[in-house]
Amino acid sequence: MADSRLFQPELGCREAMGNPGRGFEGELTEEGSQMMKRLFLLIILLLITGCSRQHRLSQTEVFDLRSKCQVLVDALDQDDLDAATPMSHYNPVTNRCYAEEHIYKDGKHVRMLVDAQTRKPLIAADETTKSGLEFTTDPARSHELSYSKANAKIDLLMSQEQ
Repeated sequence: MADSRLFQPELGCREAMGNPGRGFEGELTEEGSQMMKRLFLLIILLLITGCSRQHRLSQTEVFDLRSKCQVLVDALDQDDLDAATPMSHYNPVTNRCYAEEHIYKDGKHVRMLVDAQTRKPLIAADETTKSGLEFTTDPARSHELSYSKANAKIDLLMSQEQ
C-alpha cells in the first residue's frame, strides 16, 4: 500500500518525498549514516593532508626566479645614479624580489630595501640620523623604526631561504 502522505496536497514536496538518506519519519537511515561518515572522513583527510600547504619550489625554479630578480635589479641600477650597485635577493618565503641599495648623497648614507618588481621602497635605515622607516602602500601610514630594527628587517628579508 502506498504511503498516504504522497497524496496530501497540503504537504510540500520535501515533506511528501522525504529527504535523501532519511526515512519518512526524519530518522537517519543506514545509507544516510554511512554517507555522513564518509563525508566527515573526507573533510578530516583534506584538513590533515594540508590543503593550505604551499608548493615548495624546486632548486631549478628558485634559480630561475633569482636570475629574473637579478635582471630586475640591474634595471634599477641603471636608473639610480646616487646609489652604489644594488644587491639582489629573491626571497622564496615572501615570493618577492628585493634590491638592497646603499645611497650616498650629501654626506648621508641610507640603506634602502626596495621591491625590485614594483620599484617601491620598503624599508630605509639612515646611518647618519640613526633612524629607520618602514613604508606601506599608503605613505601616510608609513611608520618609524629604530635604526637597528630597520637594519634587522632588511637583513632578514635579504637572507631568508626556503
